[in-house]
Amino acid sequence: MASMYDDFINAGLLSPNAEREAALMGLFALGNQIGNRSAPRLSPTPPPMDLNAVMNVYQNQMNSALRRGAMRKQMQDQEKLRQLFRPTPINEPAAQAIADARFNQVQSGPMDIDEMDMDIDARASAARAAALPVARQMTTTPPILRGLPAGMRDVVGAIGAVDPKSAMSMAGDVLSKMYTPGKKPSMVQEYEYARANGYGGTFEDYVQFKGSSAAPKTYGTIPPGYRMVRDAQGRPMRLEVIPGGPAAAAEEAARRAATTGLVTQAQTARFVLDTADQILNIFEGTDMPVTGLVSVPLGAFPSLPAGRIRTLVAQLKSPIALGALKRLKDSSATGASGFGALNTAELELLISDMGNLDPNTTAPDIFQANVRRIRSRYQRVIDDIKKEVSPEQIRKLNLGPLLGTTATSSGKKRKRWNNTTQQLEEVDN
Repeated sequence: MASMYDDFINAGLLSPNAEREAALMGLFALGNQIGNRSAPRLSPTPPPMDLNAVMNVYQNQMNSALRRGAMRKQMQDQEKLRQLFRPTPINEPAAQAIADARFNQVQSGPMDIDEMDMDIDARASAARAAALPVARQMTTTPPILRGLPAGMRDVVGAIGAVDPKSAMSMAGDVLSKMYTPGKKPSMVQEYEYARANGYGGTFEDYVQFKGSSAAPKTYGTIPPGYRMVRDAQGRPMRLEVIPGGPAAAAEEAARRAATTGLVTQAQTARFVLDTADQILNIFEGTDMPVTGLVSVPLGAFPSLPAGRIRTLVAQLKSPIALGALKRLKDSSATGASGFGALNTAELELLISDMGNLDPNTTAPDIFQANVRRIRSRYQRVIDDIKKEVSPEQIRKLNLGPLLGTTATSSGKKRKRWNNTTQQLEEVDN
């Protein structure tokens, strides 16, 4: 007689002995009740038989077995899926067949004019020997991965060994992209339609034609100082500046402003770099106190190192130097200054650093660190101009002396701070 659990047994969710084991547990529960009825008692009425409790024991046992079976089946299914992604044993006959096909391909292929049959056989045998290890490796690739690109097989296989469902989803996505034709862009579809209806130009011509045909909608009212350029058929193509008009004058003014700003940047940077180098040279060349409270009395004498330091700091903090820097900051807020690689926040810090230079109250090591930081930021301006401005423009604006090294008035070699080595190094005049 068929049981209601036969389908579960056939699906592998229950073992064939599950019903018998559950029935035995039910019988144990029934026997326990019978034993209780036969036990000595004070009342003449024995306890009632509870057959529902017996059936509950049976049903609970079956449910527990079903849950265990479901978990066991799930684990078995997962293991089967993982097995799909594991390398298979080498299929030697298949590998030999692949190598033999390579041998036949070379042997039946083109031959050199001075080759003999034995030479072709030797070349084909060498090709077969080279193909055999590759063919053996190919036969170990799991069938589920063979349709994937070679570079994806190891990745998907490694994922499949842990999470086979995710690996199968990934493989499906890759295969769908490989074999699903990409949708052509709308412009290409329009071009092909135009070609089918008599258009004879290239795709580039068609793109230009489409752009020009939309000119009235794109340009609208032509702004002052511009004029429309049309093709041979009178179709609008593009706007251009009218020479001598207000737009041309505005462009020329913008170009001159950019040129002036570039020169101002280079001049300001060179001034600060040279002044900073002189300050660092003074520290390097003397053992006398030049900053801090101890140096204050010495700072009253311009000929002493402490006095020269104060003169140079006054130049850095002069209204001309700080004014130029503040103008560059104001223009950088609109992206117009091109001030090296510095942003507005860094320019604020630079202005603050220069304004806070105080040789009277700052210890020598802190003062030198501040000067080096200022110098490093201005060096970025020089480096950026060298990088972004063409050599022709540098020559035209005569920026070479500002971007390179300059000679001292004495003609001797001088020292310059190297940000990389953190040392003062001599530079050629």
